[in-house]
Amino acid sequence: LVDWDLEAPGLEHYFQGRRPTPNLAADQPGVLDLLEAHGDGITLPWRDCVSQIALPDRSLDFIVAGRRDEHYRRRLQHLDWKALYEDHDVGNFIETLRDEWRQAYDFVLVDSRTGISDSGDVCTVLLPDALVLVFVTNEQNLAGVLAAYERARRVHAKLPVDRSALMALPLISRVERGVEYKESARWQKRYAEAFESICEDWLPKDVTTNDLFNLVYLPYVAQWSFGERLPWLEEEQERLDPGSLGLAYMRLATLLAKRLDLSAATATVSSESALASAKHELLAARAALRETEEQAEFERERAYREAEEAQRARERAEQEAREEGAARIRASNELQSARRWRMVLLSILVVVSFALGALGLSAIWWARGVGSAPLPAGTGLAHADPVVRRQAVLELGLRGRDARLQGATLVALLRDRDAAVRRETIRTWGRIGLTPLDAVAEFDALLLDDEIDVRHEALGLVALQGTQAEAFLSTLINLTAHEEAATRAIAVQALGNVGPGVARHIHQILSLFADVDPLVRAAAVRAVGGLERSGADHFDAVFGMREDPDATVRAVAHEVIARMGELPQMVAFLRNADPAVRGGAATAISQMGIEARPHAESVARLLADADAGVRSKAIDALIRIGVGSTHAAAIARLADDADWNVRARAVAGLGRVLPPNLQTLAAVRLALGDPHPAVRREAQRAIVALVPPAASAPR
Repeated sequence: LVDWDLEAPGLEHYFQGRRPTPNLAADQPGVLDLLEAHGDGITLPWRDCVSQIALPDRSLDFIVAGRRDEHYRRRLQHLDWKALYEDHDVGNFIETLRDEWRQAYDFVLVDSRTGISDSGDVCTVLLPDALVLVFVTNEQNLAGVLAAYERARRVHAKLPVDRSALMALPLISRVERGVEYKESARWQKRYAEAFESICEDWLPKDVTTNDLFNLVYLPYVAQWSFGERLPWLEEEQERLDPGSLGLAYMRLATLLAKRLDLSAATATVSSESALASAKHELLAARAALRETEEQAEFERERAYREAEEAQRARERAEQEAREEGAARIRASNELQSARRWRMVLLSILVVVSFALGALGLSAIWWARGVGSAPLPAGTGLAHADPVVRRQAVLELGLRGRDARLQGATLVALLRDRDAAVRRETIRTWGRIGLTPLDAVAEFDALLLDDEIDVRHEALGLVALQGTQAEAFLSTLINLTAHEEAATRAIAVQALGNVGPGVARHIHQILSLFADVDPLVRAAAVRAVGGLERSGADHFDAVFGMREDPDATVRAVAHEVIARMGELPQMVAFLRNADPAVRGGAATAISQMGIEARPHAESVARLLADADAGVRSKAIDALIRIGVGSTHAAAIARLADDADWNVRARAVAGLGRVLPPNLQTLAAVRLALGDPHPAVRREAQRAIVALVPPAASAPR
């Protein structure tokens, strides 16, 4: 990695804590020193400028921009590029550097100066085999990066050395597709057209520039916008979540590693993504477990607080009853002692009653003339500022089912002009126990909302209604043709939950088997599987989806086939060449419970599978079928697997094999010292399950 941004250096900040010296830039010579030494006729080997950066399983050779002393800025200003080229032949010097770097390394990454400059020309013309043109969505960036590439292409073509054509990969960064979908799509069309001629030399004929930008881009993730940080190294989640910035960099790196061969890169990314998705599901399940435990603790604390509050309420009620009794006695005594004033008091009361009645009638007449506000004043729900309204809705949701008294108010807020208020109202609606059936017209409109977040919130709540979601059947059917893939996927998922009521529209769902988005195809397959008899009539269509190019779709297809009762087919799939099919078949067989036990040996063979994901699913399947004790020895051996995910699954499985034996306990206890925290956590849980507290207490 070479920091050639001489005017604005600082790449070393990304490796804080991984550097061999506290101040790498101050202690090590770099690019500026190499150029100065060459101009002065002094020999400075480039290897003397290399520092090693420690990474988890390898090291990175790094050359800084230059020794950052108090004279750096003056030295840079006095660097005479014209003299270097004309008097000192710096072009051949840089060509020699390039040749030596190519021989020493598989990949050399050069950070270039933004814009057009002498030092920038070195990075865009003399050094690269390929340019990565990083830009953001504004006209200034787009025009600037196109101009820089055009200049580099012209100068590169005139080089006196034999060099292949300069290839360029445009890379859009800070992409926010989930928030501003329409605006993002408009800009993507704009820059896809702008870069079409640049990419046509290396893109396959059947792939458009728009397809490229759908595969390779850098999403905007707020937490990584602060400081110099490396997501891939800092958080394991960044290597698992398909929507993360870490995996976005993986897709870019794969394309560069395959020399811009998009077909080979796509195949590699699909395989990596399938593995990452499986690991991401495991993390999500563990997070759900922790959340369940935390929720249980929260509920216990809340019950205790409610019991205390109830006791205090009873004490207050008793005290108030005593005070009320004493007040009655005092009032009776006072009336007895003041009997002579009774007639006067009665007269006063009559006059006051007439006055109050007149005021009440006036208030009624005024209300009829002015009208009543649909929202209660003073709560913030009727405030002119949408931020205040949104906060008020959020606080209303914290009141739980008591907030149902404000049902009419929430109905009005479902139609609020501010999208964020509508979204928060939908969340509160479900949080307090109301359903879309309590406001059918409003939710029918929200399913078609222009704002993607509002639409998804409404769809998610409708999807939870099961067969009762049939009230929105017509709208859900229409949404299966929506332009946005996530909307189509959630809509068809909701249709699958409706059950038999959607059978007459099954052909609409089957048409989504050919959708361009794998999430939509997977949801459609799962929906057909939920239609029982109607779905079974289309078994052949589901069976065909086992050949889908996406691993997730293939896995869902196998699970649905399993629910349809095709056990012999599942056993045959255990020997399929595709690891996604083998793993999906193991999962599907395990869902058949006792019926699958005769085929447990076939599943057990997958414990030795070459694919780590398949080994993990085989462990889970054997435990779920109920034959874990029979294969405990083989599972225990996987507690020492090279893949941490397999080790975690194996240890978790051993925790469910009762009664334990010496080999089981030994494997679990060794896992307590595993280098990966997820394996250690599973080992702690397994120990608790296998060894009761009384048995594990020290003597």
